[in-house]
Amino acid sequence: TFYPAAIYLAMMYASAPPANSTVIDVMALDSVVRWLAARREQLSPFERHWVDHYEAYLQGDPVRSYQAHQALLALRPNDPFTKHMAGLYTLRIGRVREAVEIWTRPHQMETSPYWNRLTVAYHLLGDHEAELAAALAGREAVRNDQTSLLRRIRALIGLGRVDEVRGMVEDVLNFPRGLAGETLNEAANEFRIHGFPDAAQEFNQRALEWCRRRLEAAPMDVALRRVYGQALGQAGVNDSAAAVFSALYAETGNIFILGLAGVHHAWAGHRARAEDIDRQLADLKTPFLRGSHTRQRGLIQAALGNRERAVDLLSEAFQQGSYYELWVHTHPAVDSLRGYPRWEEFARPR
Repeated sequence: TFYPAAIYLAMMYASAPPANSTVIDVMALDSVVRWLAARREQLSPFERHWVDHYEAYLQGDPVRSYQAHQALLALRPNDPFTKHMAGLYTLRIGRVREAVEIWTRPHQMETSPYWNRLTVAYHLLGDHEAELAAALAGREAVRNDQTSLLRRIRALIGLGRVDEVRGMVEDVLNFPRGLAGETLNEAANEFRIHGFPDAAQEFNQRALEWCRRRLEAAPMDVALRRVYGQALGQAGVNDSAAAVFSALYAETGNIFILGLAGVHHAWAGHRARAEDIDRQLADLKTPFLRGSHTRQRGLIQAALGNRERAVDLLSEAFQQGSYYELWVHTHPAVDSLRGYPRWEEFARPR
């Protein structure tokens, strides 16, 4: 039959990361899911649960996606891909311990995405010893995987092993275009979060220098400019960061970039411009946003210091389909929310 092929096609349409998905991708996914749903009675139980997941995905209902993947896992408890996806949608509703339990059962995929997600889960739980053990296991399981180094860096920073991370810089600088800057940025951000301001400044400076050298040869490269904007923001050069992200949004229409522009305008003291971007996001009529615009609004309000309004919007974003992921720990805008009881309860991994 055509049904397994249609399920696979839906997977392909849904596999693009949210920041890169286009309306065309999601509209195509919706078309396939509608075709399958109209033939629900002819589908196997396994196929029906996949349709349930994609309907929930499109409607912005991650809890229903979690339930669909739990049903799939009950049907195929030993299938590595089924376990991987069940863990992912468990993590995405904040049930981090349960995700780890699923991902540490026998017979896993042991691909780079698996090790990335397992180490992120341990990082969110603050179990950095287990995180490092998983990062090292991933290095052995997937050879020549450049994201392996970032997994180890994140765990070592969590453990406070600053000098070991400093010793990895040359390995980072040997990464291909783009990944080195992102890794330096993320290391600087993690150092800041975990209370190592000198190391954070050192890695931020390296990220800025790396970006400036690359931009001399490729001044219009979108990925490089995004990394550069993030490095400028971490350095506190918020006027310049806001200008970078505003220009990038004009070129790409990416609402995650628009959210970054709003955050940096807020930090630069351009409150009216930040509020304008908040309203621009609120007025978006793009279908299938799944809470992504509301999440950006919450982060802008956090940057403006409006903690109650920020948590209201971030809670609303989750109700609209936004996911619990590493950003609750790493996004610089949540710094102003740390210690605020409503945020701490919201961000606490279950």
